[in-house]
Amino acid sequence: VVAGTYRVLFTPETGAYSFEDATGGFGSIGILGTALPGGFDTDVDMMDDDGDGTYTITLDFTDGEVKFRENDAWDVNWGAADFPTGTGVQDGPNIPVVAGTYEVFFTPATGEYRFATPGTTFGSIGILGSALPGGFDVDVDMEDPDGDGTYEITLDFTDGEAKFRADDAWDVNWGSMDFPSGTGVQDGPNIPVTAGRYLVTFTPATGEYNFGDPGTNPGFTTIGILGTALPGGFDTDVDMMDDDGDGNYTVTLDFTDGEVKFRADDAWDVSWGATDFPSGVAELDGPNIPVMAGTYEVTFNPTTRAYSFEVPGPGFTTIGILGTALPNGFDSDYNLTDADGDGIYTGFLTLGAGEVKFRADDAWDLSWGASDFPSGTGSTDNGPNIPVTPGVYNVSFNPTTGAYDFTAGTVGLIGSGTPTGWDSDTDLAFDPDDPHVLKLTIDLIDGEAKFRANDEWDLSWGSTDFPMGTGETDNGPNIPVTAGTYNVTFEPLTGAYNFGS
Repeated sequence: VVAGTYRVLFTPETGAYSFEDATGGFGSIGILGTALPGGFDTDVDMMDDDGDGTYTITLDFTDGEVKFRENDAWDVNWGAADFPTGTGVQDGPNIPVVAGTYEVFFTPATGEYRFATPGTTFGSIGILGSALPGGFDVDVDMEDPDGDGTYEITLDFTDGEAKFRADDAWDVNWGSMDFPSGTGVQDGPNIPVTAGRYLVTFTPATGEYNFGDPGTNPGFTTIGILGTALPGGFDTDVDMMDDDGDGNYTVTLDFTDGEVKFRADDAWDVSWGATDFPSGVAELDGPNIPVMAGTYEVTFNPTTRAYSFEVPGPGFTTIGILGTALPNGFDSDYNLTDADGDGIYTGFLTLGAGEVKFRADDAWDLSWGASDFPSGTGSTDNGPNIPVTPGVYNVSFNPTTGAYDFTAGTVGLIGSGTPTGWDSDTDLAFDPDDPHVLKLTIDLIDGEAKFRANDEWDLSWGSTDFPMGTGETDNGPNIPVTAGTYNVTFEPLTGAYNFGS
């Protein structure tokens, strides 16, 4: 192969192939679709005036769709779902177009296309105004680091006004009354700017701009979510948090069927919405986002406008329970286990009088609580502590739905050293005054024994140590016991046991 840009054709049935010069090897290249008067029946031919393989044309478009194709036929055509820039592929989807006048660029060798407002191929793009030291006399040139048509710069601003313009001249300039984000229009008003340090982004092709805090958020005090899918409706925001400082705001909430939007600073001056669920890219002042009932971890980036509603749970390292009803109070968690891998976390506990909560990863970033017992649905929105009744319980918790259940359980002693052998358990007693230590007085003979829960082998404790030790739950060995009368104590939370005289 000789270096160059080629259009490669290959026929598997015959093995025939050809490498055609892609810089000039195409026939006519046209654009057509519902966004143009001729619809999908008539091509508007584009021109490669510079002979560099990029075809251009300037046209008026309505809201609709278009595609590029060769030789006024569908044998070779290009499409994609992106606008105003993207890379078309053979038989790709129709390109959605927003009404406007655009200079269209298309390179059939690569499939790359761009819809730009006429004159947006400039030598430089700058920002200037009374909010900057040079006033309206000196442009501060911006950079297009990714080559995607979006220019950016980080600057310190004073209270004042600003505008964007091309090539250090007023022939082409953009402005708007909106701050910190909006869509500039040709010869529009000056943009009012509040003093601060901002990462400014501007896309000449669309006029969209944003003044954001460098590397974090778009200069807003708060980012919230609200709507009919939440208890506060469209009247009350639930603030989201950017814990990592990466510009992604998150919150985990319980939703009903309904709609939501994101907005800044608890006001409708700046809001975002879309029609896609569970993920998408929101538009400024876009439609309400439809939401299906469920518990979701919501992420929204006001700079990129990308959002997602994800079911929480699989990303947790641990799910624990803690509270005053447990020995360590609210200081440390007793971790539950998802033995079946079905997202249901379980544990076997002895609880005293008090309260508990469930939480993820031994931290209060995400916790669940409610006022119902022995079953209920925990709320992540700072839900109340769960009041519990002293006892022995099989606990189950589903972090996806928040549903929890405390079912009464038992612990028994069984084995050849007990009066009933391996046939049945002798249950230990629960003492509300000492709720985490179960007790039993029993006559034993020489032999072996084990502790187990609920008269089943699903959960049992054993060890080789006697008269005291710590039982293992992972199919631990039988405990060797010596004949005698014993006051037996056992702690299910730790597995510690003692056969005392």
